[in-house]
Amino acid sequence: MKTALYKSDIHFPELNEFDLLIVLGGPMNIDQTDEYPWLKQEKEYISKAIHSGKKVLGICMGSQLTASALGANVSKNAFEEVGWHEVKMRETRIPGLPTSFKAMQWHGDTFDLPEDCIWLAESEACSNQAFLYDERVIGLQFHLEFTEEIVSKVAESETPSKGQYVQSLKEIAEGRHYFQQSKRLVSCFLDYLNQQ
Repeated sequence: MKTALYKSDIHFPELNEFDLLIVLGGPMNIDQTDEYPWLKQEKEYISKAIHSGKKVLGICMGSQLTASALGANVSKNAFEEVGWHEVKMRETRIPGLPTSFKAMQWHGDTFDLPEDCIWLAESEACSNQAFLYDERVIGLQFHLEFTEEIVSKVAESETPSKGQYVQSLKEIAEGRHYFQQSKRLVSCFLDYLNQQ
């Protein structure tokens, strides 16, 4: 089931209605609760799901919301990171993942590592790329779920500033072969959660 919190009629599913909560994001940051009041409810719901023993996968802003729900700080990253960038795994706990891979990035914020979590991955532009908490909660700063179509839609609505780690749309398009790899890699994280 899908819950679109940006719509006016917000309905959070009961916790017994799902096995895995996947938290995605948007162009806002997690503290813009005046402009997007549902963010407060979302953080509370994620926290409730985690503390009830649910499996959670947070992606990009979803990882920041998940980290925040676990008590960690979320702030502006030193660099905006957009495009295909190398992610290095610090831990081999997730079977099937290579030690490093190119992943789609599209963010300007970052999370601190939540207490009692395992630091899974890093990149040159953003140290905290992935974490694992209690073997069943994963936060991924990068986008393995993106497709060419999603990248095109995001590019239409968001214009990143120029920077050392910001690729042009042409450079992003030249890396389209990484989308197939991303599908395989996201399956590794989902398979891991499925086995917990």
